[in-house]
Order: sequence, then C-alpha cells, then structure tokens
Amino acid sequence: MSLSAALFVALLLIAPAVRLTAAGAREASPYTITTANSKDFGSYLTDAQGNALYYSTQDLPGASECTAGCEIVWPPFTVSRVIVPSNLDPSAFGYIIRDNGRRQITFHGWPLYYYSRDWAPHDTNGQGLYGSWYLVRPALFGPAGN
Repeated sequence: MSLSAALFVALLLIAPAVRLTAAGAREASPYTITTANSKDFGSYLTDAQGNALYYSTQDLPGASECTAGCEIVWPPFTVSRVIVPSNLDPSAFGYIIRDNGRRQITFHGWPLYYYSRDWAPHDTNGQGLYGSWYLVRPALFGPAGN
C-alpha cells in the first residue's frame, strides 16, 4: 500500500471521531470546563478543548496577584459562563473581576489560569512551576471546597 493510500485509510478511520456541523466546522463541546486524567497527576480541570487549568498559591481565594507580565505567561481563564459535566459541582465555580474589568473564573475561590507554554491540549508543563503553580485537581480541594 502506498503512503498516500495508507494516509487515506487512516483518515477514514478517524473521521467518525470528529463530529461536524452542517457548515463543516467542528462541533464545540457543550462544557466550558471539564476534566482530563493523567497517570502522573490524576484528574485535573481543563477547558472545553482539553487545555489544562492552573491556580497559584501566590493568589488568595477571591483575588489574583498575577498581573502585568505575569498575565503573559499565565493568561487568566475567562469565559462568560461556566457549564460543567455531572462529575463536577457547578457551585464550586465562581468569578472575580480583574483590575482590567475582565471576568476570571474561579474554583473554590481560586482564580484559574492557562500556562502559555502548554503547547497542545492535555499538556501539563506548568505543574509545580516556581513552587506555586499547580494543576487544579478537584480531589485535592475536598468536598466542602476547603
């Protein structure tokens, strides 16, 4: 089988995994936040595309200390509303208003961020950086949000 024929067969096999709308665009996830699993870290929060979400121990619940240059490396997670699957408690999510007026989503009060050097969905390159940036692992926050 030629390389182009093998590629065509491979594309046919994965095509059903990508759902398309009538216009041909990829159908969006119904969730704005969901979870992924890692053999190293267990279950952690992601956005709808599978990008890891982080929190910083330099923040306090309800307040972000990550401003100016920090926001370039750790962009705040901002969405207009939060929709989560049944394995997550919607009441665990809230938001703060940043100094620039943007709404940043929180988990048990902790502001959520992306890491700019996570190059692809499910990358977790920011885990443990500087001893203060961590994946948001729901099991570590406890059932009462503590």
